[in-house]
Amino acid sequence: MIQVYRNMVRSFSEIKGFDGWMIAKAELEAEECKLYNDINIKTTEAVILRQRRHYSAIMSKAVYNGIRYKLIMHIVKPARNHLAQKYTNTDGIYCLTLKYAQNDIKQFVYDVGDSNYIHQTGKYVVPGFLVFEDILNMFIENTDFKIGKCTMLFNNPAFAGEIINVFKVGEDRFKLIISGKDEVYGDAIYNRRS
Repeated sequence: MIQVYRNMVRSFSEIKGFDGWMIAKAELEAEECKLYNDINIKTTEAVILRQRRHYSAIMSKAVYNGIRYKLIMHIVKPARNHLAQKYTNTDGIYCLTLKYAQNDIKQFVYDVGDSNYIHQTGKYVVPGFLVFEDILNMFIENTDFKIGKCTMLFNNPAFAGEIINVFKVGEDRFKLIISGKDEVYGDAIYNRRS
């Protein structure tokens, strides 16, 4: 499934004109699709669903082993840090720690063809889809994730070398906190489907 995910992320890099924009929300939806049981990987081109001056939504779809995947990326052109949130609540169960070196970021942007300069210069912003991939891996390893929807909301950027701690704060809700700054990096929600 992660290879399918990476192929969909790679298709986003074919859409130009969004350098410097940041991901605000990512949604991955998976559902059974009996019509396509014999197809291995079929990724469609990414398409722009909505485009405004400071906001766009872009979608990619894929089919793999009878499962239809849809990945939607909501991106914003940063004007000011209006999303920043401090996190002072210590409720929640610690799950894991994420930390990305510059080489991790370089490898990921190379693998998916991401040319956004914010991931390749200066302080190296960690790609939201790299974090989302690790959250998906956590869901795959700890649940029966196959069919359902996983949503990730991004509040603040994280930079190379920063530590992101993941806490379970509800049955299917997770909060990601940038350690040392006590800022909310984002939230992850997993909705199972039967």
